[in-house]
Amino acid sequence: MSAVCTHQRCVVALQDDGLFHCPCHGSKFDKEGKVVDGPAEQDLPWFEVEITDDDRVIVHLTDIVE
Repeated sequence: MSAVCTHQRCVVALQDDGLFHCPCHGSKFDKEGKVVDGPAEQDLPWFEVEITDDDRVIVHLTDIVE
């Protein structure tokens, strides 16, 4: 899941209440990336992740998982 707020691209952080908070304008997202409180209107996107046989992690930024 992206940690970049869909409102104006600030980085969200997990807080003690279990929600991801945006420090710029106050949007909140649940652990699934769904908007709980705006001004953001779009959920945080998820990306396909691959772990290779040699334990490298590849994030496919163009393949957003809906």
